[in-house]
This record gives sequence, structure tokens and C-alpha cells, in this order.
Amino acid sequence: MKLRLTNYDTSEYKQFEDMLNNLSKSGYNCKSVDMFTVFKKDEQRLYYRADIFVPQKKSSKNNREQRDQWLLNYVNHGYEFIGKSRKIYVFKAAQAANIKGTDQALLLTYFKRNKTISNIIFIFVAMLLSFLLIPGVFANQNPMEFITNGSIILHYIPLLFCPALLIRFFNHHLTTEKIKLTLSNKKANNKISKYPFIISNWSIVLIIAGFSIDFIGRETLPLNDRIITLSALGLSSNNDEYNTFNKSSSLMIKEAISYNEENDNDALIVNYYYYNSEKKAKNALNDYLNSVNFKNKKQITNGYLLSNDSIYNCIAFVKNKRLIIVQTTVDLLENNTYQKITSFNY
Repeated sequence: MKLRLTNYDTSEYKQFEDMLNNLSKSGYNCKSVDMFTVFKKDEQRLYYRADIFVPQKKSSKNNREQRDQWLLNYVNHGYEFIGKSRKIYVFKAAQAANIKGTDQALLLTYFKRNKTISNIIFIFVAMLLSFLLIPGVFANQNPMEFITNGSIILHYIPLLFCPALLIRFFNHHLTTEKIKLTLSNKKANNKISKYPFIISNWSIVLIIAGFSIDFIGRETLPLNDRIITLSALGLSSNNDEYNTFNKSSSLMIKEAISYNEENDNDALIVNYYYYNSEKKAKNALNDYLNSVNFKNKKQITNGYLLSNDSIYNCIAFVKNKRLIIVQTTVDLLENNTYQKITSFNY
């Protein structure tokens, strides 16, 4: 059995058809097509046709009636309609039949009017996404981005996904121009690269894998005395309600722990990042400070008190190979509350 991502663009409908027929030559066939298509080995040689339905605007029949008549034409020639991927209709038959399919003039109009404009829009969108997402990969080195292997994939995926998307959309534009030349009975280079389609699809697969691995890589565990809570700061705490914490690990962080708690007046957000060395933990502290903009910063032993307003309500410091970040709603300088955090037995 084979699973293929078959989200072909309409400009790639012939490439889609070739892929289906090549798999059938190897004995693999499908019962239906969609964005994801399953192929099973049955040793049959079937013949596939991929086509695009384009209605005639001046016809007395509505679009649905035209489409039904168009589909019936394939059925009358021995083809079975097995579904469509986006706007591409797919048919299969036990024997190849000589069938005209969609009129070339209608196809030419479709590719001239619809695809040319949409290709330009998609290229612009891909360029905009690249401009917005790629700089953030390097600028945002917050340890929270790397707490699972899935989150690492998602953090760096714009470096592959954005260029792949741009190349694929540009390839759609080139392919559309070749189709327009062919339909106009002009000479065109019919060679179409399959690599932009493959690379962009692998990017989509990696995004799905990233979310899946990230979800699987997070554990929820019972609260223990190594997790600082509101009660450790001398505040009212409800450990019956907030009695669990989240734990994860990755190739970059040996162990990551997060815990949230709140009462009627106060809130607490705790994050521990455990590294293999003190140096890595200190580097992570610098990365955190560079990725989160605080207006005020007050140095303490092995770290900083941080603030965006009149009170210092965040602390980030290194202790025993751990980067520890605690965010609260209380003034950590009042009664030296921050010292309770730094001296806590982590």
C-alpha cells in the first residue's frame, strides 16, 4: 500500500495524470482520489485521465447541468469517475479510450483568466510569508520554542516551507504559461519539474509531523515539592485545583517543566529548562532576554529581575544547569520575595 499527497494544482493536472498511470503500470491503483490518496497493489493495469471542468458562460444550461453532461461523456466512453483533488477531476478505465475531454478553447480561457491572476497573487503571498516568518526563526530563540522535538521542527520549518512555497507557486506560473502556449498551438517546452511539488508536500508533512510530535512529547504529571507554587511565596494557594504540571524534553533541552497557578488576586507562571551544562543554561538565559523585550532589567546573582511597568514581577536566572523563569502579578522586590524563588530547592 502507498499513501500519496495528491494536492496537485490545476496547472499540474497532466503531471497528476502521469503519476496515476505510472503507479498503475507498477500494479498500484486507487479506488478514489482526494488530497491524500491510498494506492493498493492489485497487479491491474488501469488507465487514468485527469481533466478540468470549465463551463461555457454562453450556454443555455447552468454550470451543474454542463458538469453532469461533461461527466456523462467520460462515463459513456468507459471511464469511471473516482473523485477530484481540488479542481482536477479524475477518471479510470480498464481500457484507454479516445476521448476529447474539455474543449481546448475553454481550457485556454481558464488558464489565461483564472490561473494567471491567481498565480501572481500566490507568489506575492509566498513572498510576504517569507518576509514575515523567516526573520523570526533567527530572532526568536526563546527556550519555549524548543521544549519538544516537534516544537523544534515547527520553529525551523519556515526555512524550508517558505522557499518551497515560493518555488512551487513560481513553477505553477511557468507551467501555466507552457500550457497556454501548447493550447494556442505554439511551441512550448513540455518538461515540467516535479521537485517543487515534492518539496512543498514534504514541508506540509513535516508541519503535520511537528504538531503530532509536539503533542505526544508533552506529559502531565502530579505536582511535587520541586515545583514552586504560590504558597512558597507566602500567598494563598489552591493545590487541590492546580495539582499537575507539564513536562517535556527534546534534543536541545534535557527537561522542560511548566506550571501555572492562580488565586483570586494573584497568578504564577513557572518554567524550568534543564540543560546538560551551566554554560548552555546561561546561553539560554541570554537568548530569552534577547527574544522578550522588557523595559526594565535589574541584575541579581546569576540572573535578572524583569519588568514592563512599575513593578518587577518576572525573574529569570540560572541555577544547577537550569534556566528558571518565574512570572507573577506581585512585586518581587517587596519583602525580597524574589529571594524565596532563588533559594527554592529545585
